[in-house]
Amino acid sequence: MTASRVTVVVDSRYGSTLALARAVTSGAASEGAEVRLCRVAIDEPEFSVDSERADFIAAQAEFRELPRATADDLDWATGIVWGSPTRYGLMSTPLRAFIDEVAPLWRQGALIGKVGAAFTSTGGMHSGNE
Repeated sequence: MTASRVTVVVDSRYGSTLALARAVTSGAASEGAEVRLCRVAIDEPEFSVDSERADFIAAQAEFRELPRATADDLDWATGIVWGSPTRYGLMSTPLRAFIDEVAPLWRQGALIGKVGAAFTSTGGMHSGNE
């Protein structure tokens, strides 16, 4: 039997979504899966975050240490897990941009048969916490 290979692609601002991604990664590994934890590009405008907050500064330092996700990470995986902070009720713009970037895999049929899952975190009023 072939071992499961799980790619966890995460975007995170203040560390909550990254903490969830690490829990997903740990859980999959504890069941014998090979796991890759990677991040999306960091390209959001600075005005959209509170860049002076200590938790943001610490979380971004940890987030930037992760390898950037590529189409090869998705192609390698038998399962793909997406993690995103909620931004106005939607996934983050950087995660959406990455999904658009890897559209050739979808067009080639390379994602057929892969297991998928997603998780999110939210911290603001009217952003999914209701």
